[in-house]
Amino acid sequence: MIRLALSPDGRRVLTAGSDGTARYWDIATGKEIHQLPGEGGQVYGAAISPDGAKLLTCGEDKLIHVWDAATGKELKQLKGHTNNVASVAFSPDGRQAVSAGWDITVRLWNLDSGELTSTLKGHTAAPMGAAFSPDGKRIASWAEDKMVRLWDVKDGKEVRCLEGHTEMVRAAAFSPDGRRLLSGSWSWAPDGKGSLKLWEVTTGKLLLTIGDIPGGVHGLAISADGQRALSGGRTGLVQYWDLGSGKEIIALKGHDPAKGVTDVVFLPGGLRALSVGGDATIRLWRLPDLPPRKNKP
Repeated sequence: MIRLALSPDGRRVLTAGSDGTARYWDIATGKEIHQLPGEGGQVYGAAISPDGAKLLTCGEDKLIHVWDAATGKELKQLKGHTNNVASVAFSPDGRQAVSAGWDITVRLWNLDSGELTSTLKGHTAAPMGAAFSPDGKRIASWAEDKMVRLWDVKDGKEVRCLEGHTEMVRAAAFSPDGRRLLSGSWSWAPDGKGSLKLWEVTTGKLLLTIGDIPGGVHGLAISADGQRALSGGRTGLVQYWDLGSGKEIIALKGHDPAKGVTDVVFLPGGLRALSVGGDATIRLWRLPDLPPRKNKP
């Protein structure tokens, strides 16, 4: 399993897997609802629409698959990438999707028509992911070129390049208010280290760096209040961070350290989290109940 996506009500999760399938799960029961096959190779990315009605998957077959969440039936395929598709995400209104491909492009799609509406070029190495801002006006993309790039959705032009990571950027997420972006880097070296960097979106100012994270960052998430973050990486730990101080609150152990943690997500309420690892397990965690800070980051 590589990536996971949470439904808006927090009751379902979609996982993308190295076994060539995506799987849709009921969190309360742990039962599989649907198994969604790819057309060859690993499934790298997964997303659930804001209304919970549609699912997206992508991977080594170079396609983006659109599924009906209720029935598990494929609705359409989006074709255009010429290499593996690393990630896919819905726009806040659910009418568009953004994908990041190893063909060194980020692509914007109209989900009503299935048409490619824009191709964003600027990265010099394969993008690892892309996401819409909460207001739907910006796209962030991150790549092996160690850069995070911000794009204008309306005209497809690059707005800003966030430079500072010294390793490939493997994950990123907007804060719920859209004012900040958290990015995480990862190294191919077995003993490599990565970092988390918190940026101000409107200015590109670097607000916080959490450095020397053993194994780097493969997946991350920001809490609904924007005060905390989760990250997972090669060591198999789920690390819980305070974004004001940059200090680790707790490290959660359970995944196989030899397989790593590939993605994490907060559940509604902020006191529970899900993680998925290379050990092919999804784990549900209870987080410490911490008082909110008066001064938010």
